[in-house]
This record gives sequence, structure tokens and C-alpha cells, in this order.
Amino acid sequence: MARPLPRDPASLLLCPVAATLLANLSPVRTPDAPLATDMDTPGLERRLRIRALRFSAIKDVVQAVAFTAAGIWAIYTFWYREMYLPQVSDTDVTVRIVVENLGERDGVVTVRARTVLDNPGKVPARLLAKSLVARGQRPGAAPPKSLKRPAVGGAVPHGAFVEADRTLEPRSELVYQGIEVLEPFDNKSNASIRPGGHLEDESLLFVRREEYSVLSVEAQLAWLPLAYPLRKECYTLVRDEEGVVSLRVADTATRCRLSSVSASTGIAVR
Repeated sequence: MARPLPRDPASLLLCPVAATLLANLSPVRTPDAPLATDMDTPGLERRLRIRALRFSAIKDVVQAVAFTAAGIWAIYTFWYREMYLPQVSDTDVTVRIVVENLGERDGVVTVRARTVLDNPGKVPARLLAKSLVARGQRPGAAPPKSLKRPAVGGAVPHGAFVEADRTLEPRSELVYQGIEVLEPFDNKSNASIRPGGHLEDESLLFVRREEYSVLSVEAQLAWLPLAYPLRKECYTLVRDEEGVVSLRVADTATRCRLSSVSASTGIAVR
């Protein structure tokens, strides 16, 4: 008769001891207690997808704005400033003044002043205003009282100096000044000079021979490249201490441009 095998001795432990404390604290998946990650929350996946699409759209918008800004900067730097702007501003109006003594009658000298405008550039120039200034000059009663002599023997000084002057002090007087505003500022018409263009204008001046020794004539011109935008509020007329009126940029104006050129010469009237 077979004898039964002896059973294992009774143990106080109902389950095996975990190998580590972490393993003992880890959640255990059982059919009656599934993990939280196993549960499909209604709408959770949809909300996550919508959030991801929103972030993707925002990223696309930011990238588009960055690329657009970079393109605008590249166009401004490499095309507008380096290529277009020099082309439309490649102009330089020159002014020449020619003065002739046409003769004298009854002590009055007739002087003809001829103003010559040239555009040696490659684009048209807009003429804003031109003026003609004549000054009569005659010697004063006494030589200058004070001289600014240069210092010698030391460092080279900077400035203009007069070592000796026994000439009579010149006296200048404004004889004539006329200004013509050529730009109507109506965006309909303008006065311009084309590339290679040539304009002339002349005036007659009558001066008493006994009053002046020399007549100095100056021509002034204010202009802009024709392609530059024109704003009327940028410009105004000003009068200097001598009484000469000219076109200038207004003190309150910003981002305005004005080019000016002048030429002068003189002629003896006696």
C-alpha cells in the first residue's frame, strides 16, 4: 500500500514577497481593476488632436510671417536700396551763370544774367524753385581794423588767417533777388529736365555806374529726382538775415529730401 507524500509545512505568508519595494508599490493590472491608462475617456483623443492641430497652425503662421519679413528685408536691402534707388536717383543738375555787360547809357549799366541748367544724369529731375540774386559791391572808406594772423613756430593751426591786408574793406548790398516756385504741388503737372536736357533763362539788370564797382550775380536751384515722392508739407520758404528768400525743408517735416545747387560770378560795372 502506497504511503502519501508529506505535505509542505504551513506558512504564515499568503503571497510571495516582492523582490523590491518599487515592485511592491507598482500598480498591478487585474481583470477586476484595470489601469487608468486602459480606460478610453470620451473625447480625450479628439481634444488632443485639435490641440495639436492648433499648435501646428500657429507654428505655420509664425514661420510664414518670419519668411515674409525676411523676404521684405532682402528686397529692401539688395534690390530697392542697392539697385532701384541708385537708378532713380542717378541725376545731378548743374547750374551755370553767365553775366554780360551790354553797355552804359546815362550812367546806367545794363547787365544780362543768363542761367543755364544741365542734367548730366540718367533720370529726369524735378525742378522745385529757382532764384536769382544780385549784390552790388563797392570799397569801404577804411581798411579792416583787425586781422587774424596765423601763429608761427608751433603746431600748425586750423582755420583761415590774414597776415597782411592793405586793401579797402568791401561793402556788399543786396541789389536784386527774385524767386520762382516751379512746382505747383498738385500731382498734375511739374517742371522737369530730362537726362541730357538743357534749359536757359536770362534776366536784365540795370545798375547805376557810380554806386557800385562790381556786380555779383548768383543763381540758385532747388530740385529732386523725379521718381522721389513729393509732399507739399515738406517744404517752405525762408528769409535769411540778408533778405534772400529760398526754398528749404520745413523744420517740422521728417523724411524729406531736397537737393540744391548754386553758381555765382561777377562783372565790373565801372
